[in-house]
Amino acid sequence: MIHIPLTPNEQLCKYFYEQGLDLDPLLSEGLSIDTVRDFDVRAFREDKTTLYANFSKSVNRFEEDIMIPGGADVSIQLHPRYMPVKNHSHEFIEFVYVYQGSCTEYIDDTPYEIGEGDLFLHAPGTYHRMDIFEDDCIVFHIIARRSTFDTVFLSLLNHNDLLSAFFAHIIYGNHQGGYLHFKTAGDSDLRGWIYQMYLDSLSQDDYSARLLNIQFEWLCVRLLRFHLSDFGFSGTEETSGDMIGVLNYMTDHFKSATLNSAAEKFHYSTSGLQRMVKKNTGRSFNELLLHMRLKKACALLKNKALTIQEVAEGSGFHDLSNFHRAFKKEFGVTPARWRKQLNNPSFLEFNI
Repeated sequence: MIHIPLTPNEQLCKYFYEQGLDLDPLLSEGLSIDTVRDFDVRAFREDKTTLYANFSKSVNRFEEDIMIPGGADVSIQLHPRYMPVKNHSHEFIEFVYVYQGSCTEYIDDTPYEIGEGDLFLHAPGTYHRMDIFEDDCIVFHIIARRSTFDTVFLSLLNHNDLLSAFFAHIIYGNHQGGYLHFKTAGDSDLRGWIYQMYLDSLSQDDYSARLLNIQFEWLCVRLLRFHLSDFGFSGTEETSGDMIGVLNYMTDHFKSATLNSAAEKFHYSTSGLQRMVKKNTGRSFNELLLHMRLKKACALLKNKALTIQEVAEGSGFHDLSNFHRAFKKEFGVTPARWRKQLNNPSFLEFNI
């Protein structure tokens, strides 16, 4: 267990909390902090703990540059204890990690009791807040610019296009309350790594920004490599494992997978599986399967030693005419024409 002393801001908030008093009017109405006895007013005013504009009625959405220093891509901060945090959202990606203790997080006003090792990844636009009323509850916020998150986290999934699309849909889809929940309790390496990130962030030098980028990439790799089985998302955590399993099944068996075979394997009705896939990816099962097969076809077409028939078979199309029809509908040209255009310097390769 570590002990991080309360800052003057946190001490003041704790005093009001223990006395059953409301700190909000004191600050929002402009009353003098000198009215509070037994506190070092100067220390309070010089306290570096960010208030997140919690007491402002006008600020409830934060831009990247407010929370991430200029010239940096990643920031890590200790969540203020005892502060009456208001619901807010932000434009950046935020990892919330409970290092020790337990607390309550509200996501769109739904309470989640979370404890050591719980890590939430909040999508931009998600309204949430956290209540921490213990000295030794330590929660870190790891904040990353959207561009950095895309470059690091989503690019790590390029080997599995369906998982990449799935995560992107959760994080950037047209819905509120998007989050990923990783249950990492017992992962001492990850726990120690995040604490080291925090310590390194305190020493602002010429290497700090670059070091945090490297540490953030390691964190993303660790989560995806070891904690997908501990993973939940956006209020449907009971089906999270099944969703990951279905996507992996489709990836591994894209030539032969069908809605019926997947439903049978994962013990769903076909309509139930279809609803789950559509809700969590924005596409139907067959649309995802077609997406994968056409992407594979594009990769195979680059090998000019393969015939168009072999490309079709290698990408899961058993009927050549169906392959031609699906390919031309997607790209506007036949597979043979697409292959010829690869030699044209002005040809912009399609990505699906």
